Amino acid sequence: MKKYFFSIKRKINNEKGAISLEFLGILPFYFFLLLLLWQAVAFGYSVITTQSAMNEAAKVVSTGGTQEDAINQASEIIGGGDLINFQSVNFSPIDTDGDFTTTINVEMGLVFIPDQWRSKGFFWIPFELSTNSRVISYE
Repeated sequence: MKKYFFSIKRKINNEKGAISLEFLGILPFYFFLLLLLWQAVAFGYSVITTQSAMNEAAKVVSTGGTQEDAINQASEIIGGGDLINFQSVNFSPIDTDGDFTTTINVEMGLVFIPDQWRSKGFFWIPFELSTNSRVISYE
């Protein structure tokens, strides 16, 4: 009985392979952290692209272009893909000073969701940006 007790104690004190088990326990958290980082980069790209499209649409209207040309320009910049979908561009009426507001609406997709789920529309996050601008007069 005493010999059996020492054998169990020796096996309990043997830490061979403990680091591997600890690593396997933490590995899912590393994967989750990488997914969050990847999603943050995708959101950053979407915001920068949306900002660029909004500024371009405002520039088209402020230089005398039509609102339809501005909408086409914004949708062309954003395009359509897995990360970002163009929804709409709205312009406030131009006031007496020539000021107007441009608002762009897009949807940002979650990167780590499979395409078949994303196509159903559940995993898109609506996003809206606005800017104030002024019509440039050529006098």
